[in-house]
Amino acid sequence: MSTWALASHRQPLPAGQPEHRRRLTPVTRGWVQEVFERLGLTAEELRVDRLLAEVQATGGDPLRLTRLFGISDTTAIRYRLEVDPLQQQPEPQGRPGPTLRR
Repeated sequence: MSTWALASHRQPLPAGQPEHRRRLTPVTRGWVQEVFERLGLTAEELRVDRLLAEVQATGGDPLRLTRLFGISDTTAIRYRLEVDPLQQQPEPQGRPGPTLRR
């Protein structure tokens, strides 16, 4: 049976964890902003990048995108079209080609 210790932020950790792990505190908004500033991008840019990568990796299934990222159907379809612009081109209008008769 395992024993549990309480960390300073009231999250249970296994008693066998090293002392420095027991003293961890939650991440602050300022820390996250500092990390993004060092990377030279914003959280929104990272989110868009992950969304587009998911579209490429999965073929852009709108249902998967709405569930994974919490976006609307319209937004999911827009991201899908962003990656595969051929999907948004209208069908050519004009006379149909000849039909084969037997």
